[in-house]
Amino acid sequence: MAAETLYSFVWNDYCDWYLELAKVQLQTGCASRQRATRHTLLRVLEAALRLLHPIIPFITEELWQTVAPMCDAKTADSIMLARFPEADREQIVQTTFEQMTVLQDLIGAVRNLRGEMGIQPNVKAPLFVESADDLADYLKYLPMMTRLTEAQQVAALPESEDAPVAVCNGARLMLKVEIDKAAETARLSKEAEKLQKKPWTNSTPNSPNPATPKKPPRIWWKKTKPIWRN
Repeated sequence: MAAETLYSFVWNDYCDWYLELAKVQLQTGCASRQRATRHTLLRVLEAALRLLHPIIPFITEELWQTVAPMCDAKTADSIMLARFPEADREQIVQTTFEQMTVLQDLIGAVRNLRGEMGIQPNVKAPLFVESADDLADYLKYLPMMTRLTEAQQVAALPESEDAPVAVCNGARLMLKVEIDKAAETARLSKEAEKLQKKPWTNSTPNSPNPATPKKPPRIWWKKTKPIWRN
């Protein structure tokens, strides 16, 4: 359980999300914010190495010897002698979890919108967001995280018959891209044709053919009886 929890935190929260969000701060933030972001990245990594050390001792020792001095956290000669991290529940702010959920939902909605429309990763487009809530603090992360030219909140979405629109937590998202109607119609028709040709059966891929006669139970029992014999 502990290994699974730590793996989920390091891989999903730290590497997959925070590291990518930190790139935005490092590239667009002011000097003080960049220093704070680098410091947080190192301190969290250093603490994570101490948490992981009982489970994966050798590699964490090697990494800790390099990471700990970079954030002035080397308090012992070895990670084995360093103090095990303890949670400070007073530092936990519940609203930050809620804000992170909103950001993840927005990023997921834009990525799904791109995927549904078959927009290639190298194609960037502007995003317009219509929402009653102020989403400025979230939108600044979207261009880099979802490959946009810009993310702008507007009072009403621009008039467009072709631009794809998605709804996320009450906000309406529009990717301003030019849709080739003929190509899109051909793509959808091709997908529909594949679905029509796909055999829909209730049997699993490895299930026997119903037309094949079953062996008598007596023969089956003779073959399997030695397996259960003590």
